Amino acid sequence: MNNILEIEGLSFRYEDRNVLEDINLQVPKGAFLGLVGPNGSGKSTLLKCLLGVLKPKQGSIRLFGVDSKKFKEWNKVGYVSQKANSFNSGFPATVFEVVSMGLVSKKGLFRFLRKTIRKR
Repeated sequence: MNNILEIEGLSFRYEDRNVLEDINLQVPKGAFLGLVGPNGSGKSTLLKCLLGVLKPKQGSIRLFGVDSKKFKEWNKVGYVSQKANSFNSGFPATVFEVVSMGLVSKKGLFRFLRKTIRKR
């Protein structure tokens, strides 16, 4: 198993419209993925399906080879919201530090990040 994420035939519909239709995606270990698209194109809906916040109408999601409904190792998954209202300008952290918070389970809280982790 070399993929950290596998999506097959994923579809989601809000009451009045289809938002995601037959999405297929594989993300190999070590890859970086950016979801880019116009407002209303389904980026946030896709992430909410991945996180289990929304239930897809069709298809499957596998995280690290495990069906998302049975997945338990959420410490391997990180999500940083884009919402400006969740940002506190008094919070003294760089973008790198915020993104690196996903590695806390590997390094421990408030430890300095080694160069090898910075390269990730």
